[in-house]
Amino acid sequence: MSLTDLIEFQAFSSVWFWILLALFWTSAGSRVLGIPFDMINRARRDGAMALTEVEHLAHIFAARILRAGDLWALVLLGLAFFVLTVSVLLGFVYGFELAQAVAMFTLPGMILGVMTQRLAYRVYEGEILGDELLRVLTRHRLRVQALGMAFLFVSALWGMYWVLSRGI
Repeated sequence: MSLTDLIEFQAFSSVWFWILLALFWTSAGSRVLGIPFDMINRARRDGAMALTEVEHLAHIFAARILRAGDLWALVLLGLAFFVLTVSVLLGFVYGFELAQAVAMFTLPGMILGVMTQRLAYRVYEGEILGDELLRVLTRHRLRVQALGMAFLFVSALWGMYWVLSRGI
């Protein structure tokens, strides 16, 4: 028995792929710039002290995201585009199912990264504070959830097509 017999390279018919995809989008939607969404709701409900905490956390996490982006931006961008290109070519040109699954993670992950980086820049520059900050963070969370639902839907459609067409 070889190693390739032990490792299953089918993604769309594996429950683990769908669990990982659901966990990815659940964790992406539960925090906005690293701030738990329940803190944002509490700031909206409780007032000044909780709002100050959210403002400070937003500024701290925005600075961390931008600092990491400044330090590793080109390396991470190059690596992400390399992974996306290889997975799209192997998956959709050569028909390798695992590469298709990697593309289903990489493309939305890159879009999510750009959205988060733009929000971090706006928060760090101090353009938004107070109730406007809460609105922007909530709007960002809704966009992340919409992106997640769209890519979950696309992944499910493609996965069903792939499994049914291969008769797996």
